[in-house]
Amino acid sequence: MNIPVHWVLGRRGNWDHGTMMLAEDGILSPGSDVTFTRTDSMHPGTVVCFNGNQRESAEIARQARKCLVIVLSDEGASFDPSCIDKSNVVWMQYGRQGRHDFAAKWLLTGLRRETPDVIAAQRSAAEDLPRIRWSFVGQKQHTWRDAFVRAVEGRGDGILHISSGFGGLGSDGFPYDSYIRLMLRSDFVLCPPGNVSPDSFRVCEALECGAIPIVTGRDYWKRVFRNNPFAPVTVVDHAVEIPNILAWDSERVSAVRKSFARSWVEYKRLFVEEIASTVRGLA
Repeated sequence: MNIPVHWVLGRRGNWDHGTMMLAEDGILSPGSDVTFTRTDSMHPGTVVCFNGNQRESAEIARQARKCLVIVLSDEGASFDPSCIDKSNVVWMQYGRQGRHDFAAKWLLTGLRRETPDVIAAQRSAAEDLPRIRWSFVGQKQHTWRDAFVRAVEGRGDGILHISSGFGGLGSDGFPYDSYIRLMLRSDFVLCPPGNVSPDSFRVCEALECGAIPIVTGRDYWKRVFRNNPFAPVTVVDHAVEIPNILAWDSERVSAVRKSFARSWVEYKRLFVEEIASTVRGLA
């Protein structure tokens, strides 16, 4: 099945567009018979992607009828979802309870477009290095992140690096290839909330690297994974629970990593298949 995709104003390329870009480019779910073709129109049955935080893009997207409308890049929830015509099906990134309950699907922040290529390039080097129990590279800019950091400070079984830049970057951060290589060595990756959402790029990066993400925000993850009992995240309600998780024996860690790897592959496959089934119902 071939599906038309319209990027409003041609604005394809933000960091948080990555999962949809990987799907469109045939990389997210290899072997799928679903393909995508770029279009300049918004005919019924089109996937319409746009930046919800840009008024100009939102004004154009509101013209869509009987489309799958995917609202991206709006972590600050500046977009008014009531302007989307009710003939459309809406998927939301950075979903918020109360404001985005109407959305048929809440999306993960996702992967950067380049992440799978960087992982492939770094896997061999990571395998030559010793494994570590946990890692966190990133900013410590709010209470939850501070609590996650306090839960692991002083431990000798992982790597903690606080940076000033987004995504673990900045003058005191890690180059992205080093950051990914570290995740490939990690059993667990601490994934405290982003600036607003319980989600961050770190969750999908950890899963793509075969690590176990430790997150918070139980209700959010239930909505994202639709109460799937095999959802590939380990949720804590309080950061003080983290040391108990890091104390899991090697057999349990191995079993959970394998389970999460299967669930992650299935999530990506269903992401593409659900686009197809939704579009079939609209066209």
